[in-house]
Amino acid sequence: MKPKLGVLQLNYEYPSVKGDIDCPESYDYDVVYFPVKSLCFEACKEGNLTEEMKIDLAEAVHYLKEQGVSGITGSCGFMIHFQDFVKELADETPVFLSPLVQLPVISSAFCKAKQTIIMTSNGKELSKQRDLIRDECCVDINRFHIVGCEDIPGFDAVALGEQIDLDLVRPGIISRA
Repeated sequence: MKPKLGVLQLNYEYPSVKGDIDCPESYDYDVVYFPVKSLCFEACKEGNLTEEMKIDLAEAVHYLKEQGVSGITGSCGFMIHFQDFVKELADETPVFLSPLVQLPVISSAFCKAKQTIIMTSNGKELSKQRDLIRDECCVDINRFHIVGCEDIPGFDAVALGEQIDLDLVRPGIISRA
């Protein structure tokens, strides 16, 4: 059976580009998308799981499982707030809602003296979540430096749910890295 990825999407529409998780052309395998009605960027940053979000996430996970996905991920790194809830819904289907769940692998791949950056759409908000990241990912969060991109010219498109002008943001992201 061919692998198939399930993606829980934020509730906003913008034209995605190849390389973006929301662009099916980014993958060499099948991807099933499910936009979660009550899940917006602000809700993910805040991490408050409302009853409406619980219902919508349950519907989304049920649908993705019916489609036979091999794993479930999310279109926003801040979805780490909902990792535990979605894992319970998904039962035996692996869940990795945020790229942050890869931190244990990164930690084990490099010696403790090595430092790693986490680039994010909002460094101030993610920095507030260091304890959550430590607890959810079981890592020494002090090995990771959170680097925000929110003030890079053109990167505000992420928070606005608009298409990013790659030619505009690329130099800023490279410089920031």
